[in-house]
Amino acid sequence: MKNNRFCLTIGVLLTCFIVSISWLGLEYYFNDDFVNSGDGFVLQELILEEYDLDDVAVVDANGDNYIDIFTTNHSGDQSLIINGGDLHFDAQFHEKGLSQSRGFPAVEDSLKEPKFNEPGLYIYRKERWLYIQAYQLPSDDRITGTVSIPWPVSINKNLTEDGANTKIVTEKGKSTVEFSLTQNEMLVLNGAGDMVEIPNSFVID
Repeated sequence: MKNNRFCLTIGVLLTCFIVSISWLGLEYYFNDDFVNSGDGFVLQELILEEYDLDDVAVVDANGDNYIDIFTTNHSGDQSLIINGGDLHFDAQFHEKGLSQSRGFPAVEDSLKEPKFNEPGLYIYRKERWLYIQAYQLPSDDRITGTVSIPWPVSINKNLTEDGANTKIVTEKGKSTVEFSLTQNEMLVLNGAGDMVEIPNSFVID
């Protein structure tokens, strides 16, 4: 009986030792430092659209024998990063005409707003909302227009500036929004059912 207990104890200890050694070996093998020390491997941070990230894959998109990186985010902005062959990757998704809407490039949903570089009208999607925003317009300048959307929409009262003049007409499930913005006013819309991909058609004065 004692011999059986002794053998069982030795067996358990031996199994734990083998598992521990195997685990440490795998940790070492897949550790970034190990990969970095290998020939031909360089750790490099890549700029990917991470909002609603679906997957990351590789392809030689431009046939230059260098592997490029792309993502296929369904609702968020996608990525296509072209490998220049010199450890430099260049984001060219929208430049290649691959936007969800070719007539309205770079309007995919995102966690960030665009860079406001010049006065004008900025239209973008951020966190499931469609923004129509005037930026630094002269006090005597006003932008008016309409946006047509093929289903009912709502206005975010908390984000829409008080001075923004708006009118929504919904008929047969389709909405037409008339807006008039000046200076730094904005209109923020969301589709029924919290839909992200809001097809839209704009007419600006």
